[in-house]
Amino acid sequence: SIFSPTKKINKAVSVVQDKGLVLVAGYEKLITIKDGQAHYSGVEAPESAPTVEAEAVSVGEDKIIKDYPETNQDHCGELGQGAAQTLLAQSFKVAVDCELSKITLKLKQVGTIAAGKKVWAEIHETRSGTLITKGNSPGIVEDGDTDTLDIGAIRDSFAKVTDKTIAFVSADKEITDSGNGLAGFLAGDTIKVTGSAENDGVYTVATGEVAGKIVVTEDLVDEDAGDSITVETIYELTFSGTKPSLDKNETYYLVIYRDFDVSTSDYVEVGFDCSSPEYEEGKYWEIGEIDGSFDWGGYVSVDLVFEIHGINKDEQTLSFGDPETGSFDMLMYKYPVTMTRYLFASLNSLISSWFDNAYSTRGTSSVI
Repeated sequence: SIFSPTKKINKAVSVVQDKGLVLVAGYEKLITIKDGQAHYSGVEAPESAPTVEAEAVSVGEDKIIKDYPETNQDHCGELGQGAAQTLLAQSFKVAVDCELSKITLKLKQVGTIAAGKKVWAEIHETRSGTLITKGNSPGIVEDGDTDTLDIGAIRDSFAKVTDKTIAFVSADKEITDSGNGLAGFLAGDTIKVTGSAENDGVYTVATGEVAGKIVVTEDLVDEDAGDSITVETIYELTFSGTKPSLDKNETYYLVIYRDFDVSTSDYVEVGFDCSSPEYEEGKYWEIGEIDGSFDWGGYVSVDLVFEIHGINKDEQTLSFGDPETGSFDMLMYKYPVTMTRYLFASLNSLISSWFDNAYSTRGTSSVI
């Protein structure tokens, strides 16, 4: 064997294919692979060979994996208003294998909940054995509980403005409104912009409570008013540690938790929509506590308003150049890469067996 079986790549690697040869540079000695055999070689890989730095390796784009849009919100569920609303939940499926990064909800505080109390979310695989302790239910997905959100961060209104008078100024990081409708957004709020040509996304309010403008911490693109643009407050529950993994086409349950007492006057409203769920299990649930156990009561014509963000593991593409150099695209499933085995086969199948248990490709190689 040329390589140690578990040696990790920790520096730049270049790959180029030319005239039936595949050259690999940057990992121990330069090797040449010809007719399925590996040889050390004095030939240097071209300076233009595609190069990937270890620290620059990408594992895919963090994006919406599953959602039910905020624009459909027409009702609210009451988290903690009574024993029947001890917890709230939504069942859903994902269309891809994925790792989750955060959950976005529409929330509103009603009354006055004691300082220091929290809200969080969990992803469960089953409706059985539900427990109130964070991350402790038998049916929870591994690492499936989010960080907590302090109750003091939840506003007493669903702040939302939609108008054709909203514009964006890049130099000052300002969202402006000649209709003076932005006073309801406060410093520290997380806001979502939709309907714009260049600035749709999520932002943090740096300066608020001004009718004509919001200053945000993130960059903006200059954009004049004209389109119907919506600015609204959202709440993000993040998975800051190890990310939970979900499997394609499996049913899961997004469960919203709280640690404040049940009260008819002090609770949290969660946005939902009266609708027809997209499949039999895709519905909203109220989870009631009865004598220490939990009863899941489903509502077949209701959907929670939510977004689930993460990385689609089927789209973790890493490009190593272009067809002009004979390089290819590869799918990365693990990093740092552990070389468990080199398989020296024919040139046409070489690429598809490049790193066993580490890489697979989108096609076979071609000879230039």
